[in-house]
Order: sequence, then structure tokens, then C-alpha cells
Amino acid sequence: MLALYSILSLPLLSLAAPAPAPWGLLDTDPGKAIVYNSCDYPVWIFPVRGDNQTVSSFELLAKHTFTEPIYHCPGCGVSYKIFKTNNLAAPITQFEYAITDRLYYDMSLIDCVKGNDASACLGHESGLQAASGPGCQKLMCAPGEYCDTQAYFIPEAGYGPASVKDCPKDMGVKFELCAALRMPPKLR
Repeated sequence: MLALYSILSLPLLSLAAPAPAPWGLLDTDPGKAIVYNSCDYPVWIFPVRGDNQTVSSFELLAKHTFTEPIYHCPGCGVSYKIFKTNNLAAPITQFEYAITDRLYYDMSLIDCVKGNDASACLGHESGLQAASGPGCQKLMCAPGEYCDTQAYFIPEAGYGPASVKDCPKDMGVKFELCAALRMPPKLR
């Protein structure tokens, strides 16, 4: 009887929707791709475009943003590869988007995770997020969270449960590092 009482006295699991992220949501700017660096440290961004257009890496200071028009290239996309230093060596946090009939976006941690541990991924220690237009789904990884349904944790061949979100193609997309530390951004 004691065993039955112990089981019955356990708290019930909540079936409600997950709690909202501990930071504010991102508003979008139609036609723009924006990366917020809400971290307390600078990062280096290397934009890689699927049509092999050469783009130089650049430093994005702490509490600053980078903005550019959405890049259109038939059958390809853009990956913002984010590094701690200009030597462009791992670990790499990636924010990605592509446009076809819709705007698709995702977050990838495959080049910085070790198993289920994303502590080496830039910005993850204070949360990551991505968003597009009104009514479109957001991607959010809370600080230190194993969030394989919100960001890729395993290589492309094994996709797993992470999802790519989509929105009408005229919407913009915003990505944020260290989302829980957001302060009013300064434009790059």
C-alpha cells in the first residue's frame, strides 16, 4: 500500500504548452536578414551563400546588430557561420535561411555540440532564437537547453527532430545570440 501511495503522490506532469522563453520575441523587418549579437562579447560572422558568391567575414561587436537585404539566389540559401575569433575555426553556431516559394529558416549547432552538450556553441549560454513574420513559428533554445526540436544537433544525414520553419517569402528573418541578455540594439 505504501508503494501505491508513493506513486499517487507524485506531481502530475503538465500537458500545457511549454513556458515562453525567458526573453522577448523578435519583431521582423520585411525583406531584411538581421543578426542580433546580444552577447557581452564580439563575434565574427562569415556569410556563406549557396551560389559561391565571395563574402568577407566581419566582426559584430557585443550588443550590436548586422542587417542586410534578404539574399535571393535560385536553389540556394545563406548560412551565417558565427565564430569567436577571426580565424574561423570551430566551434561554429549557424543561422540559415533560403527562399523558394517561401522563406525557410533554421538554427544549426552541429559544428559546436558534443553529444547533447551545446555549451561550446556561441550564444547558447544565454539562449538563441530565430523568427520571421507575424503568424510564423519561432525557434528558441533556452540557455543551456538541449533543444533538438529547435536547432540541429546532428549532421544533415540524420536530421532528427529539429525543424526548419517557414513563412511567406516577402517576410524578413531575424536571428539572435544570447537572447536573454538583449538590450536595445545598435545598428552595425
